[in-house]
Amino acid sequence: MLLGKPVGILLGAWLAVRIRLGALPPEVGWGDVLPVAMLGGVGYTVSLLIARLSVPGEAADAAAAAVLGASVVAAVLATVLVRRRGSARDRLQKW
Repeated sequence: MLLGKPVGILLGAWLAVRIRLGALPPEVGWGDVLPVAMLGGVGYTVSLLIARLSVPGEAADAAAAAVLGASVVAAVLATVLVRRRGSARDRLQKW
């Protein structure tokens, strides 16, 4: 969830641009797409449902905790990436 979703979103976006199904706006770079892709790892509702239905007994609690933990990590990483990207743009504009 933490790795697969962002990689899938990035590859899907790259493929769409590559085969000309879409294009990035001129002011948007791949560094801007990465934090958005990372936010894809926050989607946990279906993952929680699958964890609860597929893992028996008390292990379901551990699976749900892992899903929630991965969502928190994805949100924190996306926040860090957005802030880093914003501060880099600020430095460029001041230059």
